[in-house]
Amino acid sequence: MRRWLLVQREFASAITAYAPRKYKHSECVFSTVDERYSRLPKLSAWRPEAKGPFVSTRAIVHNFPVIREVIMSAASNEIWSRDLPPDIAATLDEFRAKSVEAFGDSLKSILLFGSAAEGRLRATSDVNVVMVFSHLDLDRVKTWRPQVEVLVAAIDLQPLFLLEDEIAAAAEAFAVKYFDILHRRRVLHGTDPFATLKISDEALQRRVSQVLLNLALRLRHTLLLGNDAGRTHALVDAIGPLRASAVALQELARQPLSEPREALLSLAAAYGATVLIEQLQALRISGDPVVADSTRLLGELIAFIRAFQPK
Repeated sequence: MRRWLLVQREFASAITAYAPRKYKHSECVFSTVDERYSRLPKLSAWRPEAKGPFVSTRAIVHNFPVIREVIMSAASNEIWSRDLPPDIAATLDEFRAKSVEAFGDSLKSILLFGSAAEGRLRATSDVNVVMVFSHLDLDRVKTWRPQVEVLVAAIDLQPLFLLEDEIAAAAEAFAVKYFDILHRRRVLHGTDPFATLKISDEALQRRVSQVLLNLALRLRHTLLLGNDAGRTHALVDAIGPLRASAVALQELARQPLSEPREALLSLAAAYGATVLIEQLQALRISGDPVVADSTRLLGELIAFIRAFQPK
């Protein structure tokens, strides 16, 4: 008896599409969950003699060992690509397939993270993935690179390359970034290497302080020497690290974690900066190239960062 997990809405289409009737029966049980994994609904099943899916605890599938990989591949793809724009999902899937083919077993995982994994990808957003390897074969890299260059450029794909034994140290050194990955990720291929990752409070607090100090210093440099376009770009770019830091501060305070956008708004409300942050978040969505009062906004943003930055 085999047991597999599928999203409920895709179960019938996956089974009926990939269960050829000419093979011998092989019995298995499929459990299904809704897309938010909040509960276990009734088990679904398909039988060749029936016209369609019906509720049951058993599924009779022909030659299950032969078709199980294609069924799970179809299910996995539908899970991670949900609510992504079709062109982004298609390009990511092609990137994933070419990467798996090129690197083979040395590629342990590909994970989508950031706004795309949250289902809030904007037209101007880059697309972030983590690729985890057991080792890197340079000959395979040379084969892979020309196959994916166009795909990377097409959707502004920003891969992060890690070896398996680097994950724990990287998470301690760059705790805010990896804390964000922990809470906004989807597995595109392989296992989830972050499922058991723990980040210490000390590392998280230290990195929040570093990120915010570095952000304030860079913003001050732009305030003094940048033009209107440069200042506007700096305002928009500041939202990402501010959101990640706001969620990290919620964790350090043992508060319920919010989505990054809401976490930043909550932090802004506590320091009287709601109007400022709402304006910056609207600017990030609109993508306006120049804001006339960018000098004032940068000054207010630096003051806000210094007000809540851990000392």
